[in-house]
Amino acid sequence: RDLDDRLPDDSPPAVERAGHALRLAAVRRRLTGVAPGDRRALLLHAVRGLSYGEVAGHLGITLAAVKSRIFRARAALLGRPAPSRSGESS
Repeated sequence: RDLDDRLPDDSPPAVERAGHALRLAAVRRRLTGVAPGDRRALLLHAVRGLSYGEVAGHLGITLAAVKSRIFRARAALLGRPAPSRSGESS
């Protein structure tokens, strides 16, 4: 078989794939420390692509509660102190 018949390998180098796997593992570990309701809201928005309004409908909570939950989840992932939950409506 000629070299011209082969398709180029567009996959990232092994070092890059390993770095991605390590970052993904770190995010997964940090997610375990996020409150379940906050984590659920964040994942519905960030991973499944739902809008804040769609997340609110899916979880049966207010739009303000979704915003608060996602804010707290992001803060937790970044290792920042989360604000108090007082005043959040569910």
